[in-house]
Amino acid sequence: MQATCECLSWRGTLDNLDRRHAEDALGETLYHDFPVHTRSAVVTAHELLDCGVITEDELRARMDAVRARLTRE
Repeated sequence: MQATCECLSWRGTLDNLDRRHAEDALGETLYHDFPVHTRSAVVTAHELLDCGVITEDELRARMDAVRARLTRE
């Protein structure tokens, strides 16, 4: 997760500081019941959606692809 966030920041897609601020804000409110590592992934996805980097349909397709890989193994 950290490497992915670093790459997103390095490429200018999602600034690390902005993501951390969002993680603080959303982690204390909307996602406060999520485990810490899950919260990080969910907040990153939330921010990428808000920035228009990905759409809900693209995110859903990626999540379905991961689920399919995990069920095959």
